[in-house]
Amino acid sequence: MAQQWRVEGMVVDAATLRPVAGASVTLIGRSKQAAGMTGVVDDPTEGVEWTRCLTGFAGTRWELWERDVRSVPNLTWAQFQNDVLLYNPQLSQDGRLFKSDKLYLLPEHVAQGRVRVATTTGANGAFQFAAVNGPEQWALQVEMAGFNRWVGPLLVNQELLLPIQLTGRRNMRSLLPAYSTLSPMVRTVVDQALSMLGNDATIYDALPSALQPFTYGHRFRDQPNHVHHKDIVCADLVSVVFQAAGVPIDWVIRQPPGEGDSTHRANHYRPSGTPQLIEINDPNDWRPGDVLCYGRGDFNTTPLKHVNLYVGPFAGVDMNGATYTEAQSNDVVEGSIDFTSNNKVVGTGVVGCTREQCLHGKRGWQWVRRVRHVALA
Repeated sequence: MAQQWRVEGMVVDAATLRPVAGASVTLIGRSKQAAGMTGVVDDPTEGVEWTRCLTGFAGTRWELWERDVRSVPNLTWAQFQNDVLLYNPQLSQDGRLFKSDKLYLLPEHVAQGRVRVATTTGANGAFQFAAVNGPEQWALQVEMAGFNRWVGPLLVNQELLLPIQLTGRRNMRSLLPAYSTLSPMVRTVVDQALSMLGNDATIYDALPSALQPFTYGHRFRDQPNHVHHKDIVCADLVSVVFQAAGVPIDWVIRQPPGEGDSTHRANHYRPSGTPQLIEINDPNDWRPGDVLCYGRGDFNTTPLKHVNLYVGPFAGVDMNGATYTEAQSNDVVEGSIDFTSNNKVVGTGVVGCTREQCLHGKRGWQWVRRVRHVALA
């Protein structure tokens, strides 16, 4: 029987060093590694996972790609060269060069035999796995809405105490004067929306796994050449943010037939026949979480064509390095469906804009209206 060790740690916000409560902490390994352990859940999902551990290699990303990674199905060099930095932050500290004395996570095709053991952090940010089999190499994953996913290799051959810092939430910051007085639900709406500014693929990879299925591009995640690969469409931005904050979105719009039965459709947020949504007409009454709705024809019977989300003024640097300044007065976040124009794919990012731009230009549509979820009212 394998020896067992206790694995515990503390999860904090990298910007403030404050504990992060309620974060999902998961050990990922192979079935044979988990024999005799409790709380183990089989994961039948097939796809690419960053769960292979590597040590003893020195060189560049390209050299490693050519030697060990090129053969992984449904993975391109462009994906690997970016994602390897996300899953191995120590590379950025070492000039993006692998060191033979360090441990790294690599991608691999996983068809079966994978297991997960999960827990959550307490009020003080602490977590514990009481008995983990070793000596074995596991992958440890930490997820929390509003933060970048943290993933790292874990060699369990002794009792471990792990300090983990989550980044992302503070890269973008709210400039709302009353931000600190907002309810936890509304603050999460703001934080999650701001954390999603950037390129679709980057944001998709950083989302907690429970939120990824709320994106249209989730169904194409293993098709890197598909136009909707990891696509975050306009309604997805709203749906992911609301789900992260615990705002229920489980209603179905059935008029017109077939236009609104999916949370990927803008029409999901048309208030007609949906008690959870109320239209706001007061031009002075704006609250974080208000959904701006766009279309043409009759508002109550015609399917919506676009939505975006008011979060209040913000500034900072997004996940892909774009800068939003206070002087730009951005206060709305939106996604858009990817499409091809002149042989180029466009619409591949979640971006910021201003409500004045939305109200005056109507994002190219005939009208713009505004609705609010009753949970945020």
